[in-house]
Amino acid sequence: MNNFMFNNFNTIFGLISALILGVFIFTIISKFARWSSNNSKPVETKSVMVVAKRSHAWGQGGATHQHVRTSYYVTFELENKERIEMHVNSKMYGSITEGDVGMLKFQGTRFHHFERSRW
Repeated sequence: MNNFMFNNFNTIFGLISALILGVFIFTIISKFARWSSNNSKPVETKSVMVVAKRSHAWGQGGATHQHVRTSYYVTFELENKERIEMHVNSKMYGSITEGDVGMLKFQGTRFHHFERSRW
């Protein structure tokens, strides 16, 4: 009986390890593919309007430690009414307001800069 349980434990442990390794490899490959795709696209500058902002916080919080990360996203609407959502840093997120109009500089899905139009 103990031998049977030990053999099953090794099999299950091996499968879980392989699954974790597979997810890790898939993540690396998909991030590299996105990076490569963005690099192959031209840097574009387009006239846009900011239509939405959102943030996403994740992580762990406890009584003594806070390990929370936040990602910031801005949705821009191009002149042809197409919308694109870009990941931005916290400083840029704080300086952009819904309804802002300006020039968006980007490369594929990679945000470069947003310059608000001065009236």
